[in-house]
Amino acid sequence: MTTTIYKYHITLFLIFIWNISYGQQYVAYNTDNGLPSNHIYRITQDNFGFIWILTDKGMVKFNGNEFKTFTTKNGLPTNDVWDIRNTPDNKVWYFSKSPKLGYILNDSVYAFASAIKDDILHPVSFGQNNNSIVFSSANNTYELQNNKWQVVKSSSVFNTEKIISKKIGHLIVKIDSTFILDKNNTIISSFETPKEYKTIHYSTQINDSLFFLINTKGYSIINFNTLKLTSKTFKNQLSIGIIEYVRISLVNNQIQISGQDFVSILDDNYDLKGTVFIPKKFKSHFSFIDKDRNLWIATFNKGVYFLPYMQRNLRNDLVNDEVGKLQWVNKKLIANVYNKGFYKYNETTKKFEPYILIQDFLYNACYIDSIQTEFYLSNLNLIRLKKGITKKMKFPDDSNENLNSFAKKIILYNNSLFSFNSSGLNKLDFNLNVLKSYRQNGIKDLIIFNAKLFVATAKGLMLLENDSLKNAFKAKKQIGKPVTHLVTMDDDLIVCTDGFGAYHTDLKPVRLLKQSDFLSVTSAFVKNNEIWLSTNEGILQYKKTKDKYKLIQKYTKRDGLSSDLTNGIFVIGDDLIISSNNGISIISRNQTRSNSSEIFYYDKIQYNNFLLKNNSTIEYTNNSFINITVSSIEFCKNKTHNYEYKLYPIQKEWTQTASKQLSFFDLQPIKYTLQIRSIKKSNLSSLN
Repeated sequence: MTTTIYKYHITLFLIFIWNISYGQQYVAYNTDNGLPSNHIYRITQDNFGFIWILTDKGMVKFNGNEFKTFTTKNGLPTNDVWDIRNTPDNKVWYFSKSPKLGYILNDSVYAFASAIKDDILHPVSFGQNNNSIVFSSANNTYELQNNKWQVVKSSSVFNTEKIISKKIGHLIVKIDSTFILDKNNTIISSFETPKEYKTIHYSTQINDSLFFLINTKGYSIINFNTLKLTSKTFKNQLSIGIIEYVRISLVNNQIQISGQDFVSILDDNYDLKGTVFIPKKFKSHFSFIDKDRNLWIATFNKGVYFLPYMQRNLRNDLVNDEVGKLQWVNKKLIANVYNKGFYKYNETTKKFEPYILIQDFLYNACYIDSIQTEFYLSNLNLIRLKKGITKKMKFPDDSNENLNSFAKKIILYNNSLFSFNSSGLNKLDFNLNVLKSYRQNGIKDLIIFNAKLFVATAKGLMLLENDSLKNAFKAKKQIGKPVTHLVTMDDDLIVCTDGFGAYHTDLKPVRLLKQSDFLSVTSAFVKNNEIWLSTNEGILQYKKTKDKYKLIQKYTKRDGLSSDLTNGIFVIGDDLIISSNNGISIISRNQTRSNSSEIFYYDKIQYNNFLLKNNSTIEYTNNSFINITVSSIEFCKNKTHNYEYKLYPIQKEWTQTASKQLSFFDLQPIKYTLQIRSIKKSNLSSLN
């Protein structure tokens, strides 16, 4: 038998899944959940999207779910790594005080010694242009040449001959002034350093043309292309006189300036824009904004704090309270807060305030305009509010005197009050005496539509007609689903169900609101020509055009919701007010949505238990198998990480999985392409 040598070549293309006083919800990462230390120096993001965290106990690569720590065990010359640079060739350079320095590439550590015997490398300033890195210590400037850190210029001279351009040779930085010389050491430009920068705390060349001089009061920038110097003070930029720990970072082609309790992006005029101020309670010394505009905060003793972009402008209220329905009662927005009572929304402070306090299981808040009366109903209470006077009502004589067994909601229909309880529909007089009962289990809601009283029940939609309850539709058109909530929109009735989505109907055809199928819809809100559904998978927003409803937006935890399992939705102005068992989330409709993405990649490939690396050559055998470990980069958590795959050309259909492990057996020695895609999008990753 002839042995065939076959080379499995793996190529990865990126896949994205688009989703997509302030109570912001920071995520803490520390030693309790995987970091080797809580002492954090810096954080950055590499070209693939991984987050790198520098600590005094090693470097950490983070994909949003798992920490991969690099230490001396993996080849680092020291665990105390305090500076980092990324270059376009995907190298992650690490810097510290050490006999060796280098980079990490494809999870392998490379370390290089100085060309000077027994030299201790101690970078204090840096130069970077594309893939080239130089750094200066107190005595020398170094560049990596022939796998050694070679001295390229001594003392206070920062060599940029190979880094900057052919035109400019060397940059000499002095305390009182700055000169630029050509290759013949002729001064071609000079600058008088502003008095604010007589003491320079930090200097760095950030790209091919910009060199920064920084101290606690501000920064100066030398542009090698224009040979001009620009100086800015923090007092003028941020209204802060002195800022400690100021650092410059080049992240995702953006220049960011960070310091104690702030991070900003540098614009084309070298001004600070989009400044994010960090709460002082974190005692942050360094922060950065990733490619999805998420915020990362470094501390000296509490690890890392992470704030998703959509949380940055989010307002939370009643945090950790179980908030149920949101109801409009007599020009007031009322929230049901479990075991606390009914809270009223203050549009000025954008906060919910105590209104009717009841430590009980709450039903509904109602308003009957004709008698100008508000009712607040719970399991043990019936509260009436009229003309500013609050009164606890007695229950009807034929009901349990300690239990509200007759009114979970009250509405006015045909000059009579109607309510429902667990066993049926009640007709009431204006003193809340029961005039007549209609037996029907499982009632959830009541509404007036087309001058008729419709009833939401566990077995479908019913109506009161000829003094009896009957199905709202003929059998073949009946919504035979458990109905939870009813709302009207123009000539349509919106019917929400438990587990079967939401429908719209004019009592003739019944149509499902697209993409709501199999969702539990707890409530709906209608405004103008739009409908918002509160569901177990977030908020769905539809727009009505003629007789059609189009889904135009979905709001989930990616957009700042405290939970995807929502209980209520209301819109006031440009604010979406959403209730859940985790409290209230208030989101502006006008805020820019995050392009937050999930990126799939292969973490490990094994052929017959042989671990493959890039460009591996292996021997083909019969009865062979290959195992591929699939991982993803995702910082704004999803509930699941489901995806689909197929191995071309032997698999024609997509297979859905949530497993990280893919296994294939008895593969013949031909070329294969493994395709991976989100179950919601058609973007592909391919492994060849």
